[in-house]
Amino acid sequence: MRTLLRCSAIALSLTACVASTAPTHLSTPPADIVGTWSLKTVNGDSLPYTLSTTLGTTEKWLDEALILNSDGSTVQQGDVSYTSGAAVNTQNYLSAGTFTVTGSNITFEFGGGGSSATGSYSGNTLHMTAQGMALVYLRQ
Repeated sequence: MRTLLRCSAIALSLTACVASTAPTHLSTPPADIVGTWSLKTVNGDSLPYTLSTTLGTTEKWLDEALILNSDGSTVQQGDVSYTSGAAVNTQNYLSAGTFTVTGSNITFEFGGGGSSATGSYSGNTLHMTAQGMALVYLRQ
């Protein structure tokens, strides 16, 4: 998430932000967590979610897919829009990382260990806390 927010804050030039990480400590996660999860709420609010409004530009989180692979690697991909007056620009982001599972608790590392998040899952719902934001994903 830090990658998303840092990228969003400096990406007004609308270039692609891609962070990758070489898997260093992958573990085999439980089969019931592997798959694609869609972001549904941020801090209890549905998407699109307004991240910030600065100097007349509004930044909104439009969508995100969180892909959890059976080798412990993960990919976040989604879209953020920037609106200034009548002009709307959309930026896609992509961030690779790893995750580990202990029971129903999950720890994520993104962007080469530069950012992390924690969470838990039960059934088709995954909760993540990242940079003070409460995120809820549903299995696709």
